[in-house]
Amino acid sequence: MYTQYIDMHSDIVISQTDSRPMYLQIMEQVKQRVAVGDWAAGEEIPSIRQLAVALRVSVITVKRAYLELEREGVILTHPIPIWVRGFITRNYRNTWMRWRDSAICLA
Repeated sequence: MYTQYIDMHSDIVISQTDSRPMYLQIMEQVKQRVAVGDWAAGEEIPSIRQLAVALRVSVITVKRAYLELEREGVILTHPIPIWVRGFITRNYRNTWMRWRDSAICLA
């Protein structure tokens, strides 16, 4: 069984039969969308609730995926809305400030 989210010119497919946890499936596909440019830096992405409803999964599942993606520097969840960061760094505060000053919302 598969659950599919289609929006923003791309789709996320969650497989109930995949041995990997659903949050890892979400993370992998979000990273792929960012890597190939489907979701560009500064672009607003679905909220935790929107994606959870669309995929018919728990809000906690999507929240875990988004928190891990934020830790890896792929997305920025604060301030709301959620944005693609476009770069990865260990110095979160300075990087966030530079990103915030240059972010463009494509919504």
